[in-house]
Amino acid sequence: MSPSISVHDLCYVLPDNTPLLKNINFNLRNEKVGVVGKNGIGKSTLLKLLAKEFEAKSGCIQIIGKVSYLPQKCIDYSEYKLSQILKIDQKIEALNRAEKGCASETDFVVIGDDWNFQYEIEIILNELGIAHLHLNRTGKSLSGGEMIRLLLAKVMLEKSNIILLDEPTNNLDEESKSQFFNYLDAKNSLFVIVSHDRLLLNKMDSIIEISNLGLKYYSGNYDFYVEQRSIEDNAVAQKVKNADELFKKMKIQEQELQQNQLKKNSQGKVNSKKEGMSALEKGYKKEISQKTTSHLSVLHEKKTNLALSDLKIKSSQIRDHYKIKVDMELSKIPSRKKMIICNDLNYKYSNSKNKLWKNNLNFEIIGSSRVSIQGKNGAGKSTLIDLILGRKNPLVGDIYLGSKKIAYLDQWCSLLQENLTIFENLKKFAPDEMSNHEVRVRAGRFLFYGDDIFKTAESLSGGERLRASLACIFAMTHAPDILILDEPTNNLDLESIAILAQSLNDYFGTLIVISHDPYFLNEIHIKEQIYIE
Repeated sequence: MSPSISVHDLCYVLPDNTPLLKNINFNLRNEKVGVVGKNGIGKSTLLKLLAKEFEAKSGCIQIIGKVSYLPQKCIDYSEYKLSQILKIDQKIEALNRAEKGCASETDFVVIGDDWNFQYEIEIILNELGIAHLHLNRTGKSLSGGEMIRLLLAKVMLEKSNIILLDEPTNNLDEESKSQFFNYLDAKNSLFVIVSHDRLLLNKMDSIIEISNLGLKYYSGNYDFYVEQRSIEDNAVAQKVKNADELFKKMKIQEQELQQNQLKKNSQGKVNSKKEGMSALEKGYKKEISQKTTSHLSVLHEKKTNLALSDLKIKSSQIRDHYKIKVDMELSKIPSRKKMIICNDLNYKYSNSKNKLWKNNLNFEIIGSSRVSIQGKNGAGKSTLIDLILGRKNPLVGDIYLGSKKIAYLDQWCSLLQENLTIFENLKKFAPDEMSNHEVRVRAGRFLFYGDDIFKTAESLSGGERLRASLACIFAMTHAPDILILDEPTNNLDLESIAILAQSLNDYFGTLIVISHDPYFLNEIHIKEQIYIE
């Protein structure tokens, strides 16, 4: 029987009773489904509900098939052996005892029919490009990308036909992504994948969007979803425009009716005097006029209220969209100024006998260039950034910087001090003479209004952390001459990535980016590349 997931009227509330998911309905059958939506909207929660790690407040989930689940944030595996992470350590030990002729009955139960499973493991690890990893190594010896691939291997070994993945391509280089995509293409199973990776989302058969409007299913890949959503948004915008125009028209007519009636009443008084009407006649005519005015006024007020109600209904169908504003003095860098020069640079880790790079690094970054640093996982991209920032000392070679005005943003937004509020973090970066009012204005440009600025950094979502970090960087009177970003799109939703791209396109200094997201690199107009190995 084909694997399937059916969800009916699913509702989930947070521990503080705040509704997160409401009246969720969908049916999935043996397809690859991407889940998109803003950070904090409930994407990861939906996967946890499907994996039975969370319990819904109400509704029904029916699953046919065996489920494997890979969360975005895993437990700390640093002290575990790789065989333990893969949950094959007992089987390996049982096989070893069987080969030596001293296996127990329990060992044969553990092995079952998997006498060739070590060969199967080798194939899977090779497919994911981690066949070089010895299973006795510990988790702390792996890079982020290697750990992700190992956990994907764990999912593959479980032989499930329903696979739930939360941001599986985070920290994967291009080669690792390609290997994962090959696995995805070859596997005939039901996949539900939360991701902001547009390359991955375009390999999906369908897209589920979770928004302030609820959950909606699109029967196509990411590009199809974007096209359909644009059509829907334009249609809603036109409906809102029409409803707004009708409401304004009704208000104008209502005002004109009142003004015309006032004129009639005033003219009636003049005519009554001219015609010499008796008091009884004047009173009767006035009563008729007031009743007519009241009736027309009530009718028109009803029409106006209906128009207003329709406008509110149409407006409630609009998806939330945000746009930030970067307003600061532009960085003025001469077009031929040498901003970064690396001469015969290399580095060696304390626990290594060899240099990090096979060949010493030599490059120059000139003027307001936009440069990406590329290389496989473990090639030393982040180490190069640390050397540029002066956090590490080179083994050989030297680095020249054309400016000391450098800002750095990593994927964890670690420039934020966790126990401080957004306001306090901004004050740290802002000039001493900047008033509290101006700090609030700067926060507002990055969509932090009212009491939002009193949230602590540790309580922020991924998208909020990004906006707070950008607000801090751009709170300075003058833009940094050099801005360095290390995997900035990891842990961000697609809308936050768009916000980041918009901010960077308003920046005119030297930009250096480590990223495996070709869409993002194209959006921020990266023109040059430094490849290290």
